[in-house]
Amino acid sequence: MDKKNSGVGVLDKAVSILAALESGPHSLAELVVVTGIARPTAHRLAVALEHHRSCYRDWETDRKS
Repeated sequence: MDKKNSGVGVLDKAVSILAALESGPHSLAELVVVTGIARPTAHRLAVALEHHRSCYRDWETDRKS
């Protein structure tokens, strides 16, 4: 295992999204580019993170932050 891979893929991907959001709001398309996560997976994880209040969506710009 390396520092970027804990062996728990879904957790690693969720943390990757949160790390990307540290630099500021991103659209879903931007999250896909920055993280390299497939669009459906990035969407599912972003919605779950929003549900758990780890990030939020700006409904005016449709960006996560």
